[in-house]
Amino acid sequence: MIKHPILIVDDMNPILKVFKFGMPDDYDVVVANNIYQAKTFCMAIRFDIVLTDIHLLPHTPFGGFELVQSLVNMKFSGKIGIMSGYAQDIPIHLIDHIDFILEKPFSIPDFLETIQGVNK
Repeated sequence: MIKHPILIVDDMNPILKVFKFGMPDDYDVVVANNIYQAKTFCMAIRFDIVLTDIHLLPHTPFGGFELVQSLVNMKFSGKIGIMSGYAQDIPIHLIDHIDFILEKPFSIPDFLETIQGVNK
């Protein structure tokens, strides 16, 4: 069975644990709690999907957008998703690079349905 590598980036450890231990076995979930870890992982691992929260404190209030820009600069070839509990204005220069948006709260089945739709 091929495992699909996914990176989840959030500064809230309970959310990371839900993804790490709640995803089906055909996904290889890597978690990061800040953009610096995420960038390091993205340089070492070829992820199918990166899902990042927008608000990644205490580093930067909109660190998720900074990570998306870094992925664009790295010519990341996978899918990019963002998640947030707040309505966000996506910077115009990033709109074409974001494949999906999840509004918190959401469940693992919601996430799986979203990424299956994105991968078609």
